[in-house]
Amino acid sequence: MHLPKLIGVFLLVFAGLMFVKAVALMVDSWDAIQNFTQCTPTDAAVCGEALYRATGVSIWAGQSVLTATQFWAALLGPIANVFFWMIVLLIGIIFYKSGHMVLPIEESVRDLADIKKRHR
Repeated sequence: MHLPKLIGVFLLVFAGLMFVKAVALMVDSWDAIQNFTQCTPTDAAVCGEALYRATGVSIWAGQSVLTATQFWAALLGPIANVFFWMIVLLIGIIFYKSGHMVLPIEESVRDLADIKKRHR
């Protein structure tokens, strides 16, 4: 009876920490993209390296703006990660609350001797 609640608590704690980490990485990716767009052409190599470390997106030599593909490749991974940990959090809540659920199952017991007497 308490095992689903225990599993739910562990999922809530673990997923909560990972959700916070995923949000921080998403914000860090957004900041790296914003910093790259504000770089001067002389600092493009340094900004490109920082963008690569934060998001994994490679910048071509002499490139000063991100293409749409690079922009979305840098953001969609962290956004998907946030949604994944949000779903795990919801699953943890479901496990934690499973002891409070009431299943509408009706049980009826009939005596076989009563059924045999009626048919005679």
